[in-house]
Amino acid sequence: MQTIHDRITLEIARGCTRGCRFCQAGMLWRPYRERNASLLMEMAEKMLQETGHEEISLLSLSSGDYSCIEPLIQNLMNRYHSRRVALALPSLRVESLNTTLMEEIKRTRKTSFTLAPEAGTDKMRLIINKGNTSEDLLSTVDKIFSAGWKSIKLYFMLGLPNETKEDWEGIVNLGYEALRAANNRGQVTISLSTFVPKPHTPFQWQRQISLEETYERQDFIRKRIKNRNLSVKWHDAKMSLLEGIFSRGNESAGVLLEAAFRKGCRFDGWTEILRFDLWQEAITETGFKPEDFTRERKIDERLPWDNIDCGVTREFLLEEKQKSENQTVTEDCRFSDCQNCGVCDFSTTKNIFAAKDEIKTVPPSSPVSDIAIGTEKKYRLTFSKIGHSRFLSHLELSQALVRALRRSSLTIAYSFGYHPHPKISFATATAVGMGSRQEYADITAQEYLSDLNLLKSEINSALPEGIEILEISKLSAEEKAIAQMLKGFEYELYLPDTIDSSRLKAMEENIKSFLEASEFKIQKISKGKTVIKDIRPFVQSLILDIAGKKIFFAVPHIQEGSARPADIIAHVLKSDTDESQKIRVVRTKSLLHQS
Repeated sequence: MQTIHDRITLEIARGCTRGCRFCQAGMLWRPYRERNASLLMEMAEKMLQETGHEEISLLSLSSGDYSCIEPLIQNLMNRYHSRRVALALPSLRVESLNTTLMEEIKRTRKTSFTLAPEAGTDKMRLIINKGNTSEDLLSTVDKIFSAGWKSIKLYFMLGLPNETKEDWEGIVNLGYEALRAANNRGQVTISLSTFVPKPHTPFQWQRQISLEETYERQDFIRKRIKNRNLSVKWHDAKMSLLEGIFSRGNESAGVLLEAAFRKGCRFDGWTEILRFDLWQEAITETGFKPEDFTRERKIDERLPWDNIDCGVTREFLLEEKQKSENQTVTEDCRFSDCQNCGVCDFSTTKNIFAAKDEIKTVPPSSPVSDIAIGTEKKYRLTFSKIGHSRFLSHLELSQALVRALRRSSLTIAYSFGYHPHPKISFATATAVGMGSRQEYADITAQEYLSDLNLLKSEINSALPEGIEILEISKLSAEEKAIAQMLKGFEYELYLPDTIDSSRLKAMEENIKSFLEASEFKIQKISKGKTVIKDIRPFVQSLILDIAGKKIFFAVPHIQEGSARPADIIAHVLKSDTDESQKIRVVRTKSLLHQS
């Protein structure tokens, strides 16, 4: 099951000394430390073998700043391009993205691009010490679309210190300028979030704008975006308020948190689950005043986090605060003099860079287009999905199977184009919660010359518990696709252990009436419309085993339709909601036409 992202996260560097004044991570994680490229190559190989993922994300606060980024990416793509592994750089500064990086990234698949100008005007970028200009952004946008990408996202913050209405207008103007730079080659999305002044940053004394001020800025920008190729999205302002409270709060924030928890607040990071009304009730009942924590702080005021030493000195933060007011730039100490932030002792604590002299060029692997189509063969997998794995969706099942195949010694084939996909097809998709003892999938791969039983063991060792390959067979060129060969299914329904004899008797009568009927029409909702369907022609057999408390039935799979287990349970057995939820459904056979 997908947890966070179905990809490898390869941390290439930790820390950042760019000095963006809003960035807490850039202050806390100093000094800057890079991993050697040779170690990263070893880690990538091991992680791919252990996971079967199809994408490597090069993680850093600013991936483009890694001193050996070009040879690293070239070596990774040379080694893994033929295995259809894509690369992503999720954190890129505008000025660090060059043509070489883009050409390498797109060799396998065009991963997404998000650029973070942060502010709409060069004035604001001086205040936050971002270190790039509107001209840098527009030049990069042109490069991205020229390289074949169809969309980019531009990330901005609202409520930065000394922000004016001209800066709001600057976000709109920069969005339109980016669209013109795209020259009708794709979509530009403006993404807005509310600035939260974080502890241990030069802006920790600043105020956070209110909900009303956030809505005003969002509406200002939204009403001025009137092009279908330029869209705007925004982070929920209520979430940003809560983030500000807990980022800048003291012990009393814990009282609020407990009160909200006891009212039922859970997983509030998801917009669709956030219950801000419950948070408001908790705020009222605890007497908590959010404005006490989002307000501007005095320089001589003791802050709740002053007892924590993160390495960066208070004097440095105050100096940076003054520089922001003067719109003065602080240089990056990796490329200029030490800025006296207080972190380094220059013996054990210092910036560390990857060793350039130990990088060895990896020769390119065989291009994908050079793999002879004639060597590709089709294989049919018979597999089961039982136990907890029955709760996997069809997409999750497919992803788990593909990852296991990629970890085996079989080389699966991929489609061509900008977004290649593995050549795999399933007979049908099983519903979430339904177990199955016999499913089929056809895959295309380079001809496998070893023992297929050994291959089966390899794949099974990499599959989640409950999914098992039962058989692998090589198909002839004349064999029809698995979906065309499917003719029906057999099922077992496991009734609740607590079901009594009178209910079993009623089920028996219901089944008898159904089998004797010439038609059996049911009413269901499909795509918002009420549909009347006769399911009697789609049930070939229906048998109740009273002693075993099981029901067996078979249905055809034909163009006119079929009867689902849910139809049998709800309409033939006449089970109520409670009983339906206790009946376990297992597909025992997927029936195929003979070749």
